[in-house]
Amino acid sequence: MNVSLTTSLAGIEFKNPITTASGTFGFGFDYANIKGFNNCHLGGITLKATTLNPRKGNRPQRIIETCGGVLNSIGLQNPGVEKVLEEYLPKLQKEKESNTRIIFNLAGASYEEYITVAARIAGNKVIDAIELNISCPNVKEGGIQFGSVPRLTEKVVKGVKKELGSIPLLVKLSPNVTDITEIADAALTGGGDAISLINTYTGMAIDVQTRKPALGNRIGGLSGPAIKPLALYQIDKLNQWKRKKNLQFDILGMGGIVDEEDILEFLLAGASVISLGTSLFLYEQSIEELLQKLTNRMEQLGMHSIKEVIGTLES
Repeated sequence: MNVSLTTSLAGIEFKNPITTASGTFGFGFDYANIKGFNNCHLGGITLKATTLNPRKGNRPQRIIETCGGVLNSIGLQNPGVEKVLEEYLPKLQKEKESNTRIIFNLAGASYEEYITVAARIAGNKVIDAIELNISCPNVKEGGIQFGSVPRLTEKVVKGVKKELGSIPLLVKLSPNVTDITEIADAALTGGGDAISLINTYTGMAIDVQTRKPALGNRIGGLSGPAIKPLALYQIDKLNQWKRKKNLQFDILGMGGIVDEEDILEFLLAGASVISLGTSLFLYEQSIEELLQKLTNRMEQLGMHSIKEVIGTLES
């Protein structure tokens, strides 16, 4: 049986549903020299969050392993938009030629910063889509405040979309809210083309010997297999709301995905494309191997294509 892995997100066709989560894959070329890992096997690469000016990020300790996951408090460390445009994006030509989609993750500390970065990257030929980061829990300004208040969500999405024009805009939402559908509604009203879900859950760890928080920033974002059931719940909730309201938008799903079974769960719940994050750090598995396992599992289940699986979870 032939199995089609092609799918689409916000009007863009992906050769397969596997992308990388922002913040876990650098700027795309970091994994290029790792034995057995070929970026061109990916359906898409989501770049590390980029702000207007360079950011050093939070003070150490910034990453610690927890039971079933990882707590990170990087704090949006990045070289700034100019360096990314001039030095980093040109290095992704090989991926572009293999039809691996490039998603630019746009972050900011203020409304004005979001708009300025959006204007700067609009029209760049390497970028296929923008992921608007309004859900980072590790910064004191910007980020999560825009992703937790509907009127602010709508405002920043509308402003960014105006600068980007026809470039597809994915809005990355936080699960650290009372009702994800309220924020999604605001994002879509503002002009978002798709929803990216979920970002990390806010958490912390304590060093009992020093009696201090284990992270330098006190709190961080929890990712990894521990949050997978929570991510599935949020995506299923959003998909049910989408059906009830008879809305048309796609979901980029993530949160604890490790293997082909996880991928199929997220697709059934309503995601059209998925992202790998923490698993890229913890598990030695090439994308080519994972794609083969996904194909084999779909054949076993009588599934002919990714598109026929999306959102078909039964009651």
